[in-house]
Amino acid sequence: MGNLTNRPKIIAQISIATISILFAVFLITALLPITDGGIDIKNNSLSDITWEVSGLNLVTSGEIGITSKMPYDITDVGIGISLADDNVKTIIVWDENNTISSNSTKELSLSGKTSIIDAILMIAYYNNDSDIDGISMPIFLEVQGYYLYSMIGIQANLNIDVNLSENGTLSYDSTDPNILMIQTQGVEDGDLISNLNNFYATVNNTDIQMSLTTSGNNISFEIATSNSEGLISELKESAAENEGTITITSYGEEYPLDTSETTSMIKLLDLIYGDV
Repeated sequence: MGNLTNRPKIIAQISIATISILFAVFLITALLPITDGGIDIKNNSLSDITWEVSGLNLVTSGEIGITSKMPYDITDVGIGISLADDNVKTIIVWDENNTISSNSTKELSLSGKTSIIDAILMIAYYNNDSDIDGISMPIFLEVQGYYLYSMIGIQANLNIDVNLSENGTLSYDSTDPNILMIQTQGVEDGDLISNLNNFYATVNNTDIQMSLTTSGNNISFEIATSNSEGLISELKESAAENEGTITITSYGEEYPLDTSETTSMIKLLDLIYGDV
C-alpha cells in the first residue's frame, strides 16, 4: 500500500521535472540566436534611403531591411533614423508597432524630416577640422523590439557616415559668442550641400537671424544676434518662453521645431562653442 500511495507523488515529480526540462529546452532553443545578434540591419539599407532639402527641412524616405534570426516573432518593433554622434542625437523618423516574423527579412518603409539647421550644425560639428578629406553626415539606425511575449527586449544598431562630398572641406568660426559662421570649400556639384538654396530666417520673432548664401557649390551659413547675452543664451531663453520649442520663419513661411529638434540645436551650439 505504501508503494501505491507514493506512486502519484513520483508521477507528479516526474511530470514537473519533464515540464521543467521542456521549458529549459524551449528557452535554450528560443534564446540561442540572440548570442549571434538575433536581428540584423541590412548593410545596404542606406542605399535605398533618399535625402532631399525641402524649404528649411531635411526630408528622408525609403526602406530599411531588417532580418530576424529568431525562431519566434519579434513584436512591437520600433525603427528609427537619427542624426547622431556620441554626444548628441536628433531623431528624423521613428516608426513603431511593427512585427518581424521568425527567420525572415522585412522591408520597413520610413519617411520623416528634421530641421536643415540641425543638420547643418551636426555636419559642422562632426566634420570641423577633420584630417580626412570629404564631408560626411553621421546617421544612426536603431531597431528595438520585444521577444517571447515581451519577456525580453532585443535591439540592433548601425552607425553609418553618409558621404556628402568626396573632397570638400568644412570649417566654422565660433570665436564671437554672438556670431557663428560655417563654411564649406571644394564641394562637388550634385552633393546634398550644393543643393541648398539661399535663405534668410529669424527665430521666434527675436533678433536671432540665420542666413545661408551659396558661392558656386559652396555655402556660408551664419547664425547671429545683437543681444549682449550671446547667441546661445538668447536661444535658450526664447525656447524656454515657448515651452521648449522654437519657430524659424523664412520669407513668410514658418518652420516649427519640436522639443527634440530644439534641444538638439541648443546642444549642438553648446558643443560647437565648447560650453559642454
